[in-house]
Amino acid sequence: MEIAESVCTSFSDLAHLALHVLGFDHEFHRQEVETYVAFTKFFPNEKHRLLKSIMPNPTYRHMPYNPHSVLHMDSFQYASNSQDHTLLTLHYQPEKKHCPLCEYEVVRKGNDLHPLDMNNLNLLYGCGTPNCSDEASLEECHESET
Repeated sequence: MEIAESVCTSFSDLAHLALHVLGFDHEFHRQEVETYVAFTKFFPNEKHRLLKSIMPNPTYRHMPYNPHSVLHMDSFQYASNSQDHTLLTLHYQPEKKHCPLCEYEVVRKGNDLHPLDMNNLNLLYGCGTPNCSDEASLEECHESET
């Protein structure tokens, strides 16, 4: 396997690859992705290519959708030009507990492991103590971010 030199200089890219090796897929490959984000202007056929591997039983299936994960693409990846967005979060509706982490319209991929990324690792591999184990205990996850 060969890794591009540019990837080796970015912690977020290395963390992204490491999470894949540990069994995690892209956050935007979740079955419920279009409940949380809207895909907009892609190069032709990019949306199909990006979403074709939606996993039926992902490792994060009990956790909330996380647009800040190092495994999420940002709003400008695969855009047909640099001013276009390829995806935007749908409006956050706190009364419906609709994507509690989608507080901004534009998605910016995290530069570090998000607390929910670390929590998912703890849940899957039984290392450390997870701060939360499902969406019902999400408030505890947020408390751990401070």
